[in-house]
Amino acid sequence: MNTPRPSLMRKRASRLAAVQAMYSESLIEKSTLPALLAAQMLQSWADSRLNDTDDLPHASQPEAALLNKLIEAAQENRVTIETAIAANILPNWSKARMSLPLLSVLQVFAAEVIAFPTRGAATLVDEYTEVAAQLVTDEEISYAHKAFNLLLDALRPKAA
Repeated sequence: MNTPRPSLMRKRASRLAAVQAMYSESLIEKSTLPALLAAQMLQSWADSRLNDTDDLPHASQPEAALLNKLIEAAQENRVTIETAIAANILPNWSKARMSLPLLSVLQVFAAEVIAFPTRGAATLVDEYTEVAAQLVTDEEISYAHKAFNLLLDALRPKAA
């Protein structure tokens, strides 16, 4: 079994922590400054790492810069992201059917697509599928994988 490089695991941890941050923000229905929200997530992650030896995903500390950027992009582009998610809901699904963790994963995925438009599509879909797998049901993972591709098409600048 291949173990991912530590830098890749830190990026995945950043993505998961950003999803957790957006999830917690959706629960309190109040926006928190990106830097404060990121600091809270980093502290929570560090606390988990101290208490749970070898507990993945907490074995890798998130990259603060990526975590901050994802939270900031998710907050700054909230309307664009929510519009894209609503416009790309697949048949037989509804926003009401989606769990808050799934919506948070889609939100952070879309934020990364917007913030880093040159990141590889396959890499993003693979990474967020892994993140989603830690938070949602198999049925939602299947949906999310399709939604990731639809969101990529909706949010990526079109080639001229």
